[in-house]
Amino acid sequence: MYPVELRDEEIWIDIRETPLPERLDDVMRSLRAAFDDHDYTRLARESARWMQLGGDRLEILRFAIAWSWQHLEFGWTHAFAGMADWLQLFDRCDGDDESQLVCLLESIGHCAYDVLRAPQYPYSIEIRAFDEAAFLRAIEAEHEHDAIALMRAARAAAVCCYRSCADTCRGGAL
Repeated sequence: MYPVELRDEEIWIDIRETPLPERLDDVMRSLRAAFDDHDYTRLARESARWMQLGGDRLEILRFAIAWSWQHLEFGWTHAFAGMADWLQLFDRCDGDDESQLVCLLESIGHCAYDVLRAPQYPYSIEIRAFDEAAFLRAIEAEHEHDAIALMRAARAAAVCCYRSCADTCRGGAL
Protein backbone atom coordinates (compact mmCIF):
# COMPACT_ATOMS: atom_id res chain seq x y z
CA MET A 1 0.00 0.00 0.00
CA TYR A 2 1.08 3.52 -0.66
CA PRO A 3 0.71 6.20 2.00
CA VAL A 4 -2.02 8.70 1.16
CA GLU A 5 -2.20 12.22 2.49
CA LEU A 6 -4.72 15.03 2.06
CA ARG A 7 -2.99 18.41 1.59
CA ASP A 8 -5.36 21.31 1.37
CA GLU A 9 -7.82 19.87 -1.11
CA GLU A 10 -5.35 17.69 -2.97
CA ILE A 11 -4.72 13.99 -2.49
CA TRP A 12 -1.03 13.08 -2.38
CA ILE A 13 0.11 9.52 -2.84
CA ASP A 14 3.66 8.56 -1.95
CA ILE A 15 4.63 6.12 -4.72
CA ARG A 16 8.25 5.75 -3.69
CA GLU A 17 9.42 2.16 -3.60
CA THR A 18 9.70 0.61 -0.16
CA PRO A 19 13.37 0.20 0.83
CA LEU A 20 14.82 -3.20 -0.04
CA PRO A 21 15.46 -4.34 3.56
CA GLU A 22 11.80 -3.73 4.39
CA ARG A 23 10.63 -5.61 1.31
CA LEU A 24 12.90 -8.56 2.16
CA ASP A 25 11.54 -8.55 5.73
CA ASP A 26 7.97 -8.58 4.38
CA VAL A 27 8.75 -11.51 2.11
CA MET A 28 10.40 -13.44 4.93
CA ARG A 29 7.39 -12.86 7.22
CA SER A 30 5.09 -14.11 4.49
CA LEU A 31 7.40 -17.05 3.80
CA ARG A 32 7.28 -17.94 7.50
CA ALA A 33 3.46 -17.91 7.48
CA ALA A 34 3.46 -20.15 4.41
CA PHE A 35 5.99 -22.47 6.08
CA ASP A 36 3.88 -22.74 9.25
CA ASP A 37 0.83 -23.70 7.15
CA HIS A 38 2.75 -25.87 4.69
CA ASP A 39 1.18 -23.74 1.95
CA TYR A 40 3.25 -25.06 -0.93
CA THR A 41 2.09 -22.60 -3.59
CA ARG A 42 2.68 -19.65 -1.28
CA LEU A 43 6.13 -21.03 -0.40
CA ALA A 44 6.84 -21.02 -4.14
CA ARG A 45 5.59 -17.46 -4.66
CA GLU A 46 7.42 -16.03 -1.68
CA SER A 47 10.65 -17.86 -2.51
CA ALA A 48 10.44 -16.49 -6.06
CA ARG A 49 9.84 -12.98 -4.68
CA TRP A 50 12.86 -13.38 -2.38
CA MET A 51 15.03 -14.43 -5.31
CA GLN A 52 13.69 -11.63 -7.51
CA LEU A 53 14.60 -9.08 -4.84
CA GLY A 54 18.16 -10.43 -4.77
CA GLY A 55 18.00 -12.04 -1.33
CA ASP A 56 20.59 -14.69 -0.47
CA ARG A 57 18.94 -17.79 -1.88
CA LEU A 58 20.44 -20.10 0.72
CA GLU A 59 19.05 -17.89 3.47
CA ILE A 60 15.67 -19.49 2.71
CA LEU A 61 17.08 -22.88 3.76
CA ARG A 62 18.76 -21.40 6.83
CA PHE A 63 15.44 -19.93 7.93
CA ALA A 64 13.62 -23.21 7.28
CA ILE A 65 16.07 -25.01 9.57
CA ALA A 66 15.79 -22.29 12.22
CA TRP A 67 11.98 -22.44 12.06
CA SER A 68 11.79 -26.20 12.34
CA TRP A 69 14.53 -27.74 14.47
CA GLN A 70 12.72 -27.28 17.77
CA HIS A 71 9.76 -29.25 16.44
CA LEU A 72 11.81 -32.39 15.85
CA GLU A 73 11.65 -34.24 19.14
CA PHE A 74 12.88 -37.48 17.60
CA GLY A 75 15.62 -35.99 15.44
CA TRP A 76 15.92 -34.74 11.92
CA THR A 77 13.84 -36.30 9.23
CA HIS A 78 14.59 -37.25 5.65
CA ALA A 79 13.72 -33.69 4.64
CA PHE A 80 16.92 -32.45 6.21
CA ALA A 81 19.06 -35.26 4.85
CA GLY A 82 17.55 -34.66 1.42
CA MET A 83 18.39 -30.98 1.68
CA ALA A 84 22.05 -31.86 1.02
CA ASP A 85 21.09 -33.49 -2.28
CA TRP A 86 18.87 -30.56 -3.26
CA LEU A 87 21.79 -28.22 -2.50
CA GLN A 88 24.06 -30.17 -4.84
CA LEU A 89 21.46 -29.95 -7.58
CA PHE A 90 20.97 -26.25 -6.75
CA ASP A 91 24.71 -25.68 -7.37
CA ARG A 92 24.57 -27.57 -10.67
CA CYS A 93 21.72 -25.31 -11.81
CA ASP A 94 23.73 -22.11 -11.40
CA GLY A 95 22.29 -19.52 -13.75
CA ASP A 96 18.93 -21.31 -14.04
CA ASP A 97 16.67 -19.41 -11.64
CA GLU A 98 13.65 -21.63 -12.24
CA SER A 99 15.52 -24.85 -11.46
CA GLN A 100 17.15 -23.29 -8.41
CA LEU A 101 13.71 -22.21 -7.19
CA VAL A 102 12.50 -25.80 -7.52
CA CYS A 103 15.48 -27.04 -5.48
CA LEU A 104 14.76 -24.54 -2.71
CA LEU A 105 11.04 -25.19 -2.78
CA GLU A 106 11.38 -28.96 -2.55
CA SER A 107 13.70 -28.57 0.43
CA ILE A 108 11.62 -26.12 2.43
CA GLY A 109 8.32 -27.71 1.43
CA HIS A 110 9.44 -31.06 2.80
CA CYS A 111 10.71 -29.43 6.01
CA ALA A 112 7.43 -27.56 6.46
CA TYR A 113 5.44 -30.76 5.99
CA ASP A 114 7.53 -32.68 8.51
CA VAL A 115 6.92 -30.15 11.29
CA LEU A 116 3.32 -29.28 10.45
CA ARG A 117 1.32 -29.25 13.69
CA ALA A 118 4.31 -30.59 15.67
CA PRO A 119 4.72 -28.85 19.02
CA GLN A 120 8.02 -27.33 20.03
CA TYR A 121 10.19 -29.72 21.97
CA PRO A 122 11.97 -28.24 25.03
CA TYR A 123 15.57 -29.01 24.08
CA SER A 124 18.16 -28.07 26.65
CA ILE A 125 19.66 -24.63 26.19
CA GLU A 126 22.26 -25.27 28.88
CA ILE A 127 25.95 -25.29 27.98
CA ARG A 128 28.45 -27.12 30.18
CA ALA A 129 32.21 -27.25 29.79
CA PHE A 130 32.99 -30.25 27.65
CA ASP A 131 34.29 -33.32 29.44
CA GLU A 132 34.66 -36.37 27.24
CA ALA A 133 34.08 -38.90 30.03
CA ALA A 134 30.95 -37.05 31.21
CA PHE A 135 29.71 -36.85 27.64
CA LEU A 136 30.16 -40.58 27.08
CA ARG A 137 28.44 -41.35 30.41
CA ALA A 138 25.50 -39.14 29.41
CA ILE A 139 25.22 -40.90 26.05
CA GLU A 140 25.46 -44.36 27.59
CA ALA A 141 22.86 -43.49 30.23
CA GLU A 142 20.63 -41.81 27.61
CA HIS A 143 20.62 -38.52 29.54
CA GLU A 144 19.72 -36.28 26.63
CA HIS A 145 19.77 -33.01 28.59
CA ASP A 146 23.31 -33.63 29.87
CA ALA A 147 24.60 -34.84 26.51
CA ILE A 148 23.21 -31.80 24.69
CA ALA A 149 24.64 -29.37 27.27
CA LEU A 150 28.08 -30.95 26.90
CA MET A 151 27.86 -31.17 23.10
CA ARG A 152 26.94 -27.48 22.81
CA ALA A 153 30.17 -26.55 24.58
CA ALA A 154 32.17 -29.01 22.46
CA ARG A 155 30.72 -27.57 19.28
CA ALA A 156 31.47 -24.00 20.38
CA ALA A 157 35.07 -24.99 21.18
CA ALA A 158 35.39 -27.14 18.03
CA VAL A 159 36.23 -30.19 20.14
CA CYS A 160 36.36 -33.45 18.24
CA CYS A 161 35.49 -36.60 20.16
CA TYR A 162 34.67 -38.78 17.16
CA ARG A 163 37.12 -41.55 18.01
CA SER A 164 35.71 -41.95 21.54
CA CYS A 165 32.13 -41.78 20.30
CA ALA A 166 32.87 -44.34 17.62
CA ASP A 167 34.43 -46.65 20.22
CA THR A 168 31.35 -46.23 22.41
CA CYS A 169 29.02 -47.00 19.51
CA ARG A 170 30.95 -50.13 18.59
CA GLY A 171 30.60 -51.22 22.21
CA GLY A 172 26.84 -51.23 21.82
CA ALA A 173 26.21 -48.46 24.34
CA LEU A 174 23.88 -46.65 21.98
